[in-house]
Amino acid sequence: MVLANGYVAGIYLSSQPIYRSAALAVRLADGWSKTSTLPNGYSWGVEVYPAATELWGSVTDGPMAEFETVARVPYTQFE
Repeated sequence: MVLANGYVAGIYLSSQPIYRSAALAVRLADGWSKTSTLPNGYSWGVEVYPAATELWGSVTDGPMAEFETVARVPYTQFE
């Protein structure tokens, strides 16, 4: 879990036996909480960073031990 910019965010396991993860963000000011599941089989990495308007984090489409890029997903796209 990471606390920054008025949000707390982290990841959780969303499927198995192929392990995929989703992200959860909670806005501390009003309790807003939503999740982000990435498309095309991608998973959030072990470290996410809540910015003021979007969540940043490493992502992968393979095993969760290797990450290939950084995603920036606006909170408006969370479910």
